[in-house]
Amino acid sequence: HNELRAPRDYLEKFWPTLIHVVRNAVDHGVQPEAERIASGKPSAMQLELITERTEAGFVICVRDDGRGLDRAALLSAARRVNPDVRDDASLEDLVFMDGVSSRTQVTPTSGRGVGLSAVREACLAEGGHVDVGATLGGGTTFRFVFRAPVVKPGALAARLERRWSLSPEIPTPANQRSTAAG
Repeated sequence: HNELRAPRDYLEKFWPTLIHVVRNAVDHGVQPEAERIASGKPSAMQLELITERTEAGFVICVRDDGRGLDRAALLSAARRVNPDVRDDASLEDLVFMDGVSSRTQVTPTSGRGVGLSAVREACLAEGGHVDVGATLGGGTTFRFVFRAPVVKPGALAARLERRWSLSPEIPTPANQRSTAAG
């Protein structure tokens, strides 16, 4: 997206966990078509994966226009896991608390309360941070911010040249001897 490319190993701990954010958007956020139309939304849910380079670094944003987050339901679910959760706990703390799900039943894609905590742990392990924005009935946005990848000038071009060279090296007596002697 946005013509951005990153080194192969950049955010290698984070990428596999991002699917949990998408699954939660689908499993928790999708509203029936009639409900969406009644609230002035398009009939199908919109889910966006956006990347951008900013002064803050590399940003990955997952945004949907679904149900949003019900803070009261999350607070209630958090208190089932830990009765000492405070009324003023941040939305991020509630969403990412291990074992917390606003689902009352486990589905094949969500409801166990472990996916989003894994996403946050992977984000932090990569030196990033996450912000969550939500409007009840209006959708949810997860914004992951990481340091920009460090790419040595010319490193990618040199690697591609070695990998995709159009003129294969043909053994000659001179380079065979140096290989055997070296």
